[in-house]
Amino acid sequence: MIKTTVSTAERSLQKTGRRTIDLEQFKVELASQGVPREHFALVCPVCKTVQSRQDFVTLKVSRTLEEAQKYWDYSCIGRFFPGVGCDWTLGGLFQLHTLEIDPGEGEKPFPCFEPATAEEAQKHMENNL
Repeated sequence: MIKTTVSTAERSLQKTGRRTIDLEQFKVELASQGVPREHFALVCPVCKTVQSRQDFVTLKVSRTLEEAQKYWDYSCIGRFFPGVGCDWTLGGLFQLHTLEIDPGEGEKPFPCFEPATAEEAQKHMENNL
């Protein structure tokens, strides 16, 4: 008989249709995009808009990259800048997200937009420089 090992993220995906990863894995996925930190890109689960923290600053939704951090992983940029993306946020009644981050230390996992692929992040950065 063959034994298979199923990761925590895979078990989570099987149960809920979502994957749960720890904060370190999330950082690894972002770093694998091959772009500077301000251009790390996430994808809105509803409209599939690729967005970076730099987008929030460029479009004057946020004054700084640190301020953009409050929205970037949780709300589509279209919520603040009509005509780009949509107005989706992960804080509503409907749970359409596919990723949750487990911060550890007994804290509850929180919803987050999925990281873009390296190709998506690099193309997005090139198109927005």
